Formats: sequence, structure tokens, C-alpha cells
Amino acid sequence: MAKFKVFIRRVEYYSMSVVVDAENIEEATAKTQKEYLEEDYLFESITDFLDDASTEFVGCGLASEQDINQFINI
Repeated sequence: MAKFKVFIRRVEYYSMSVVVDAENIEEATAKTQKEYLEEDYLFESITDFLDDASTEFVGCGLASEQDINQFINI
């Protein structure tokens, strides 16, 4: 039986709103981005709000020896 390589792509979309004290929308956006990048709680919170997800499977052809040794074999 031959071995083939199949590519799996999983994409998930999350969204949520936050309220920010700021002088204008640009400052509010910048403060939110800074907080998201520097603190874990926003990332942890947003992952509670899954909007959509999709999984795609693409056949890539015969697997090479390197593929066989590197990737999960089913």
C-alpha cells in the first residue's frame, strides 16, 4: 500500500468587544492592542467566544521518506 501526504488546515475565528477609557478611538484601539500583546487575560477571554471554524484537507501526492519520518502516520 502506498503512503500519501495530506495537508490539514484548521482555521478558527474569535471575536469579542471590550470597553476602553480613552480620549479617542485611535487611543482606545492602541491601548487595546497593547493590553492584548502584553497581558494574557484578553487572549484567554477571547478564546471563549468562537464565532466560526473550518477544517480543510488537501491531498499533496505521494509521501517522501522525509515526510514518512517527520509527520504523523495514519
